[in-house]
Parts: sequence; structure tokens; C-alpha cells
Amino acid sequence: MDNILRLKSFGKLEQSKEVIIATLLGLFWVVLFLVYLNFFQTSLIFFFIFLICLAFIIFKVPEAGIHISILSVMVFERWFSLEPLSFFDSAIKIYPLDVVLILTALAVFLNSRFKATVLPKKVSIPLLIFFGAIILWSVLSFFKGGDPNLIGSVVKNTIFYSLMLFIVVWHCRSQAEWKRVLASILIGGLLMIGFVLYGILAGEGLWSSYTPLSTSGTRLLAATHAFFIVFPLYLLITLYAFQKKFLGKADFIVLLIWMIGLIFSLFRNLWVGIALGVILILLFLEKKQIREFIIFFLKILFLAIAFSVVLVWLFYLVTADTSLFDSFTSAVTKRAASLNPFAIQDESARFRLAAWEESWKQFTLSPLLGIGFGKEIEFELSGNEYSIEVRELHNDYVAFALQMGIIGFATFVYFIMSMIKSGIGAVRRVSIELKPYLIAAFAFFCTFLALSAMGTYWETNFFLLFFWLALGLIIASANLKNKSQEI
Repeated sequence: MDNILRLKSFGKLEQSKEVIIATLLGLFWVVLFLVYLNFFQTSLIFFFIFLICLAFIIFKVPEAGIHISILSVMVFERWFSLEPLSFFDSAIKIYPLDVVLILTALAVFLNSRFKATVLPKKVSIPLLIFFGAIILWSVLSFFKGGDPNLIGSVVKNTIFYSLMLFIVVWHCRSQAEWKRVLASILIGGLLMIGFVLYGILAGEGLWSSYTPLSTSGTRLLAATHAFFIVFPLYLLITLYAFQKKFLGKADFIVLLIWMIGLIFSLFRNLWVGIALGVILILLFLEKKQIREFIIFFLKILFLAIAFSVVLVWLFYLVTADTSLFDSFTSAVTKRAASLNPFAIQDESARFRLAAWEESWKQFTLSPLLGIGFGKEIEFELSGNEYSIEVRELHNDYVAFALQMGIIGFATFVYFIMSMIKSGIGAVRRVSIELKPYLIAAFAFFCTFLALSAMGTYWETNFFLLFFWLALGLIIASANLKNKSQEI
């Protein structure tokens, strides 16, 4: 059972073979559908063909839907999760990701045994209170003049994508099922290597233009793909700390490539988040593991930085373009120097500070209930007038507090603190065999929470999906049975 996360033995397990085949068939239909959406106008007939074929696969093997969702989001990101379906020249905000999640939820729930409680009260009560607050504030927001589309987006992003949590908790009753989900995350991480190499060869990351830099420089890996590397990164380094492997000796090379990609992504928020995540992992390690882990991680980081510098220098030798090296070093320096969110020399930081200052003014006008969802705020910066949606304040906590006030925000804080407490308890109680995987899931969960203070992660469904995925894995760990128990 322990070798289920070894890639070379992963496909040898009979049940895994069925899941792998179903997942590959499902991914084939997803790719075919995305290609069709990109080049042709959506047809109801083709959509129903896609729906029927995908439903047949997922209802036959419900677990395949989990893997299809994870891998499709990691590879195709916005094209899978934010591309609306269009019928009769009107866009319907139902995405391919939504279709897969709904089918998977139906398949999993219909095949589940409802005899045992899988969501303990310490999890379900805070979750229901928070969701109830979201629904209540959404209703109040309609009467406060909030934009209905924006209000609907808040409800959908916050509540609908929690389906991933329930799917994972209801389905993952055995260690084999639980570990296969983690294996899927690692395989998705391996696929990210292709995007790292593409960015290096092309001189610009694929789809990196959708997340432009506020400072000079070019991302060689899109911020989205950099984010998707974090969970697999945590998994591999915690496995190393417990002397476990996924690819064997190649694990080190994989970690090195991932680290290079994270450097070239110039994603400063993620750098901070990863630093916090690594510190959190260290807190859960035994004393004898800490020193070796630190040396290992610093070795990868040093080699990744050295390789990045050498790579840029080689580009300079080949192209004789002196601006290339200067551009790279200038970009990294500026991104590193502007890690401080209050760095006034950074234009984006000045913009955020001005927006947060106006948010505080608006908050003081309605501190208990907030201004509601679907609103915009206006502020002045350098003599220019700006108007932005509250959900784009680049700090999800500020956005929740402003929109829901003290009372509503308290339900959010209660939910988060309860999940952190449950996560810590799960890591402490879990068996030594499952400990590295659970530490990685909890570290990613906390990294997401840290990143939420620096971006719009609760308003981006392909980011939020992995938050619910990590939380689902943490909660499901308490219900796992080993092979002997199943027999």
C-alpha cells in the first residue's frame, strides 16, 4: 500500500488501472471539447454528445471525475475553468469544470454508502454557518443595489466549488483512493515541467500575458502554473523528509525544475507563501529530520538560482543581447525588493494601499453588516480617479470584511480557524505512513490562506478548487481504512 505513490508501481494495481483508463478517456473528451470551443461555435448537439460520453465514463468510474478535474485545471487552467458555454449567441456562465464537478458529485453520491458520518460536527457546523452567512448576505446585497452578476459569482465561487471537498470526503474511504488523488496532483506537477521548458525556450511563459507584471520583466512561467506547482512541491519535499520517493532518483531533478520555474515566474506573492509553507512543514518534522530537510531544500534552491543565472548568461552569449541579462536581473531585483506590500516605489503596492484606505473609509460607514456583495469603490491616486470591484482589492480578507462587516466576517474567521484546528489535529493523529502526505496538504491549505492576503484567490475558481481539494484530503484522512480493514 505504501508504494501506491511510486509512479513505477502506480499502474500495476488492478483498481488503479481502471481509474487510469477512465481518466485518460475523460481527458480525451475534455481536450476534444476544448478544441471545439476554441475553433467553433458551441453546438447543443455536440455539447450533449460530450456530456453523454463524459457522464458514461464518470458514472462508470466516479473517481475518474476527481482526476479529470485536477489534471484539466492544472494544464488548461482558464480554458477549462473560465471558458463559458455559448448557445444562440449568448454566453452561459457554466464552464467545462462545472460540468465535470456536477457529474462527479452525482456519481460519487449515488455510489456512496450513507451509513457513516464523514463530516464531523467540528467541520460541518463552521462550514454551514459560513455558507449560511454567504447566502444571507447575498440576499441582503440584492436589496442594497449590488450587481446581480457579481453577487451570483460570489455565491458560486464560495459555495459551488466546495463540491470538490464533499466529493473527496465521500469517495476517499480507503488509503488507496486517498493516495491516488495525491498521485494525480503529483502527475499534474510533472506536466508543469513542460510549461517551464516552453517558457525557457520561447522566452515567455504560455498564457503568462493574462497575469502581467507590475514591474519590468517577463514571466517565463505563468503565475497560474506556478501556483499549481506548490502542492506537488510540498508533497515531494515532505516525502523526502520521510525517506519516501515518487520517481526515485529523478525526484531531485523534478524539484530542481519546479524551483527554476517558480523563480522565472517572478511571482513574489508565491515566494512568500512557499517560505511560510516550508516553515510550517518544518514545525511538523521530527528533530532528526529537520537538519537534513533544511540542507536538502537549500541545496535545491541554491542550484535553481545558479542555474537560472547561468541560463540567462547563455542566452546573452548566444544572442549577444546585453539587455537580456540586465532585464532579468532587474526584474528579479525589483520583484524581490517589492515583496513588502507597503513598498511605495512599487506602483501596484501604491494602488493597493489607496484602494485599502478607501475600503476602510467605506467599512466605517457600515461596520456591522458591510456594504454587501456586488459593489464597487472609487478612489483617487496620483490625480487619477479609479473605480474597481470590491472583489478585486487584492486582499480577500479586506474584501470579505468590507462586504460582510464584522458580523459576516466573523463567520468566515470562525470557519477558517476551525479548519486550521482540525488540520493540526489530523496531522498529529495520523499514522506515520500517511503523515508526510497530510503535512503537505495542510501546508498547502495554509499557504492558500496566506496568499489570500495578497491576491484574489477566493474569486478565482481554479485557485479555490485546490483549497477545497486540500481541505477535503485533510478531512478524509480521518475516515480512511487500510487494506486489512476493508477485507
